[in-house]
Amino acid sequence: PPFRRFSLDFAPAYDTLKERTGGCRSGAAQGEDNHMIQVNTKNCSAFVPKDYFSLREDALSQAQAWLQDATGEGNDFVGWVHLPRDYDREEFARIKAAAQKIQAQSAALVVIGIGGSYLGARGVIEALCSPNYNQKQKDTPNIYFAGNTLSTDALTEIAELIGEQDFSINVISKSGTTTEPAISFRFFRELCEKKYGKEGARERIYATTDAKRGVLKALADAEGYETFVVPDNVGGRYSVLTAVGLLPIAVCGVDIDALMAGAANMMENCATRRRAVPRLAVCRRPQARCMNAGKKWRSWPATSRLSVSWPSGGNSCTAKAKARTARGFFPPAWSSQLTCTPWGSTYSRASG
Repeated sequence: PPFRRFSLDFAPAYDTLKERTGGCRSGAAQGEDNHMIQVNTKNCSAFVPKDYFSLREDALSQAQAWLQDATGEGNDFVGWVHLPRDYDREEFARIKAAAQKIQAQSAALVVIGIGGSYLGARGVIEALCSPNYNQKQKDTPNIYFAGNTLSTDALTEIAELIGEQDFSINVISKSGTTTEPAISFRFFRELCEKKYGKEGARERIYATTDAKRGVLKALADAEGYETFVVPDNVGGRYSVLTAVGLLPIAVCGVDIDALMAGAANMMENCATRRRAVPRLAVCRRPQARCMNAGKKWRSWPATSRLSVSWPSGGNSCTAKAKARTARGFFPPAWSSQLTCTPWGSTYSRASG
C-alpha cells in the first residue's frame, strides 16, 4: 500500500542546539533561538480523523494547566516542569567546578546508574557529541556507563578499557540500595581505592543521591565524597537537567549554561504557546490504538542522533534522513510495542 506519512523537521532545532551548546566544546554561541521542532500533520488523514485535534483542545489545555500549576494527579513529581528556571544555582556552580576537576584529573569517568540515572546523560552526550564519543579524538575524558546490568563481563570490560588511565567515578542512586548500581559501585570503588588509596579515591568519587537520607548519602558523608542532589520532586526519567545528568554532560565539554538557557526558553514556549510537543503527543494516541487493535507500524527516526522513535520493532532500522533538511517520514509497517527512545535508533525484536 502507498505510504501514509507525516514529517518532523528536527534539523533547525538540532543545528541550533549543537551551535549554542558547542557540542562537546565549551564557549557556545549565544543568541535568540527561533528554531523549533515543526510538526506537519497534513498527511495524517489515514489514521487521524479530521477533527481529532480540535476535539482535544480542551483536554490539552487542562493537561497543560495541571502541569504548569502542579495541581494534577502526581503533582509531587512535576518539579521538572520549571526546573530550568528554579534550579539550585549554588549546586550548579559546584557541578561545573567538579566537571573541571574531573577533566584535569582523569582520562575517564565511570557513570554508575540505572534507568533515568544514566539514560538522560547518555542521550545528550550522543546527541550533542557523538554516539561514538569515546572513539573520537578530544581533550575531554571518556565516559563509561555502568550499573545498569549484573554482568561481570560488562564491569571487567570497562576496567580493561580504562586500563592504567586515571579515572573518576560518579555514582547516581537516590537510595543507594538498587542492586545493579550498588554492585558496580563496589567494584569500581575498590579499583579506585586500590589505585589511589582511600584519601586519593575520596577526591575522585562523586555521589549524586538524596539530599538527606539513604544508604549512599550516609556512605558519602562518612567517606567525605562530594555529593549532589537528586531532587525529591523530579522523577528519574526527568532528571537529565539535574545533577544526575548535568555532571557527566559537563565533563564532556558541553556548555551546560547554554543547555539550561535553551531549556528555559523551551519551558516558556511550552507554558505560553501551543507548540509541536503537545501536538506530537496527540498524534501518538491514534497510533497506539491502531497497534492495540493489531495494526502494525514501524517508524523511521528523523535523524540518526536527535530523534523520537515511536512504534518500533523488527530488525535494526537505519535512519532515513536528508543531510540538510533531516526530514524523517513515518510510514506504517509492523511492530511489537510502542517505544520512545531518547537517542539513536534502538529497536526491539518484533513478536511476529
